[in-house]
Amino acid sequence: MTTSEITQACLQFLTTRGWTVWRNNSGGRGGGKYHFGKPGSGDIIGYTHEGRFVNVEVKNPETGDKATQAQLDFHHHVMVHGGFSAIVGSLDDLKKRM
Repeated sequence: MTTSEITQACLQFLTTRGWTVWRNNSGGRGGGKYHFGKPGSGDIIGYTHEGRFVNVEVKNPETGDKATQAQLDFHHHVMVHGGFSAIVGSLDDLKKRM
């Protein structure tokens, strides 16, 4: 599966649980001149039906993609403050972390 396909599967699964989630774009353009999104924030963000913040970072194991330090820090910050955060390589990974 591609990273995009994994992300879409995770979005669909979370939505069927009643969570409000969306694809989060973050990054930069222009050689670092322009930035958008919160550094380290996940590919999927949103909130549960109880109002908990949701952060999911998708890393494709087929490409050897690894979380950056900023992504690890953001993940930890969300967890410490009571949100749901997961770094996953598949829909099954996400389901295991729920």
